[in-house]
Amino acid sequence: MKRSPDIPVVTGVQMAAVDQAMVAVCGLELLQVMETAGRAVAVVVRHLKPGGSIAILCGSGGNGGDGLVCARYLAGWGFGVQCWLTKDVNELHGLAAHQLQICEKIGIPIAGPETPIDFAAVDLVVDAIFGFGLAAAPTGRAAQLIEAANHSGAMAIAIDLPSGVDATSGVAYGQSIVAEITVTLGLPKQGLLAGDGPAQSGRVIVADIGIPTAAYASVGIAQTAIFDSAEFITLDGRTWPS
Repeated sequence: MKRSPDIPVVTGVQMAAVDQAMVAVCGLELLQVMETAGRAVAVVVRHLKPGGSIAILCGSGGNGGDGLVCARYLAGWGFGVQCWLTKDVNELHGLAAHQLQICEKIGIPIAGPETPIDFAAVDLVVDAIFGFGLAAAPTGRAAQLIEAANHSGAMAIAIDLPSGVDATSGVAYGQSIVAEITVTLGLPKQGLLAGDGPAQSGRVIVADIGIPTAAYASVGIAQTAIFDSAEFITLDGRTWPS
């Protein structure tokens, strides 16, 4: 799919700077943005009307937190979800730990690293392991979950970009998710369009997660009107769903 010239593309470094600007320049808390991001992914999943079970693969950082928010919304809408963690519960930190505590309190099943991986009955996988900060091949439990997801036969939806794919170069490091759909947050990452990115990411949907234009402007990213008429667009500039 060709990208609309009206849609800016950002590197991993630029997106990290935008995250910092949301706090320092705009006064937003990243927890607010995480809530919006997780809900956006859940809306895309709900539109697909998956039957049966949904496995949500959660890393220990911000991407994992997005996945846990997504899980909470889907569970509230009546979907059968289970979260699969790459780290022990006690090793999660910050916002991901906060979101995990909520999921535990409302009874969402959590599978820790000691749980044997079994995706035989899973109809859809949500990949929330790594985000734009990845710089090396996934290892350990993360690599095991990625491999199991790729061999499960279930549709995979990646949050922001497929885990294992570099946000800037598009290089797929070792074990990398092969997604049918990638819901990229705010603006598409350069790695979705370069290297292995297109083959790994499938159809890319860009989701509005409420990032102020001031945060983009502070790091030199031009203002865009892509979300003026829709919360979701595809890379060619069309509204989603369409």
